Amino acid sequence: MTSDLRRARRAFLLVGVLVPVVLSVVALVIVLGLLPLVPDPAATHWGTSGADGFATPWAYVWMLLGVGLALPVVLSLSVLASSRDSWGVTGRFLGAVAAGLSAFFAVAFPGSLWIQRGLTDAADAPDVLPVVGVAFGGALVAGAAAWFVQPSVRVLPSLGDGAETVRPIALRSGDRVAWVGTATVGRAGVIVLAFTLGVLVVTAVALLLAGVGAWWPVAVTAVLIALAMAATLTFRVRVGPGGFVLRSVLGWPGVSLPLARIADARAVHISPLAEFGGWGWRIGLDGRRGAVLRAGEALQVTADDGRVYVATVEGAGDAAAVLAALIGRTAERGDVERGREE
Repeated sequence: MTSDLRRARRAFLLVGVLVPVVLSVVALVIVLGLLPLVPDPAATHWGTSGADGFATPWAYVWMLLGVGLALPVVLSLSVLASSRDSWGVTGRFLGAVAAGLSAFFAVAFPGSLWIQRGLTDAADAPDVLPVVGVAFGGALVAGAAAWFVQPSVRVLPSLGDGAETVRPIALRSGDRVAWVGTATVGRAGVIVLAFTLGVLVVTAVALLLAGVGAWWPVAVTAVLIALAMAATLTFRVRVGPGGFVLRSVLGWPGVSLPLARIADARAVHISPLAEFGGWGWRIGLDGRRGAVLRAGEALQVTADDGRVYVATVEGAGDAAAVLAALIGRTAERGDVERGREE
């Protein structure tokens, strides 16, 4: 592990784990101190006409521990676990997100109780919008501070840096060749995605049982994540005379590039969380996009418009060699045709 990588990971650990723990502990102390001062049930949701969702004040404790502490800490530990030998701007961004999330909830939950202190009926609670505004501002400040605290370190075999330049396979005139593979999510991705989905489901059920009106947005989020997982956890990859085709087993999302539109093909090493912030059909902060399903080798294809597509698939080097050969043959044919025209 290089000194830059160690420095980046230490800073990330500070902002992504230590900061959420400290903020959540402070917020928890405040929440516990406010519990005897607020009505039971307490307001837990506000609509356009005021407080319209109520539950035991202890619901704030569980929400703080669940989404204010567990969510950012699990996110951060997942990034660290999956990025042992690489780092990039996405890892730095996720550290800032973790700090911002914890700051938001560390202000929002105690603040929502604070405006209810001394009330006998939670229905009389004042508007929570000022609390949300302060919480959002705190999240922006914490996220920005976390971003600048972390060093700008890039230890990644990503685009233009560490990519494996492949040697095209030898093709004779009239040879037809193709390469087909399947990109599937790795064990780390399954664990993290399943855990995230499980946390959302448990949180939605707990909020529903507690009578908290905000249970349904959490449930909707869980359903959307489940659908996204079904659509983006297995992709088919095909390289042949038709060009490069990457498509989900459900048919969408995907991309198809004819040979004439492909400028480059090579094999790279991918770290899903550090470079793309997760697994599935992803778009990285550096503009690359595609099926990012496991750490390791990936086929990277650059289109003639500069867009870069990746697919984490076994045998990426072989796929790149086949594609490079086909691109070369297409270019040669184009040169011959242009020569004839001249």
